[in-house]
Amino acid sequence: MPPGAAAVEAPFTAAVWRLDVKAGDRVRAGDPLLAVEAMKMETVLAAPRDGEVLAVAAAVGDQVQPGTPLVVIV
Repeated sequence: MPPGAAAVEAPFTAAVWRLDVKAGDRVRAGDPLLAVEAMKMETVLAAPRDGEVLAVAAAVGDQVQPGTPLVVIV
């Protein structure tokens, strides 16, 4: 990861349910980035700060584990 970048990670074992951003998008703190689903419960992951989406490292349907980087913001 580049210096100063922030990674949004999977909080628990889940499937990527929805992507709300793509590389190059500008986001503000609190904007929805993506949603993950586990046990029929959807959780929306939000941008931790203002910035630009550098990379989206997941696709809809991917199974992710806790700590898996999903979105990188610079």
